[in-house]
Amino acid sequence: MLGAGNRRAVAVALLPILAMAALLAPIALEQREHAHAGWIASQPPGRRLERAAAKLLGSDNGSEHGKRASDPIPLAVPLALALASIALLLTLGSDEERRGARVAAATGAIALAVPLLLALLGSDYLDGRNLLPVFVPLLIVLGAGFGVERAGFAGLGLAAAFCLCGLAFTLEIDRLPRLQREDLRNAAAQVGELKPDEAVVTDRYAAGWPLRYYLDAHPASALPRLREIVLVGSASAAEEHAHRILPAAFHEVEARPVSYDFTLSRYRSSRLVRVSLHRLERGALVGGRASVLVGP
Repeated sequence: MLGAGNRRAVAVALLPILAMAALLAPIALEQREHAHAGWIASQPPGRRLERAAAKLLGSDNGSEHGKRASDPIPLAVPLALALASIALLLTLGSDEERRGARVAAATGAIALAVPLLLALLGSDYLDGRNLLPVFVPLLIVLGAGFGVERAGFAGLGLAAAFCLCGLAFTLEIDRLPRLQREDLRNAAAQVGELKPDEAVVTDRYAAGWPLRYYLDAHPASALPRLREIVLVGSASAAEEHAHRILPAAFHEVEARPVSYDFTLSRYRSSRLVRVSLHRLERGALVGGRASVLVGP
């Protein structure tokens, strides 16, 4: 049990954390109101926990919105090393070493239980990225196992192997284009200077701000009559929905990839046409909530 002095020290140490949580609370409430994290609950909890466990072991080589991709080395390797760390702690660790690891393990377990409980109560934020703070005490447990004094150089060797696995995963992540942010400079170059009768429709969160900067454009509050509409986003979304959403006067004149995931699809009319801003902003044309940009 903690003495009175230690309890006060713990309480004082928690104050900055609680203060920061209070400052972040309005942001969390605003995001919840707009359902920015609604995509999380649509995925099976088991798959999300699987991806979170892979992150804990060093691999982030997967999509938050789908199945994990293959890794440069089998994920079983760092898993076996992590289990070896636990085995060292349980078999060779002193009472003091195991006691310190238990504190870290309990901290991690409680931190993991909070989002699990919130998910059961209907506020589901259980996702690998949101669990990153939980990894800190859990990795301390692994470090305690590798660092058991009686394990000697064997523990240090296992720790080095575990770190090398993390390095291999990191290098692989940096190497794969599909795990990077979209590079919108090529898309902006293909769009060119925006004309008064032209609008660009793009993914609001992944491309809206970059294209605003590169094109010197701004979000439309109202649309003039248009002769040309450029879609920068999902090619399949444009193919599936353009004929239904755009007025019949618009016909596709160009479609070309401009980044790893994004395609530029250009639709043109022979005459000026009134187009609904609301329908363009719904995002079906680009595969996500859309920004509609017009020239300065």
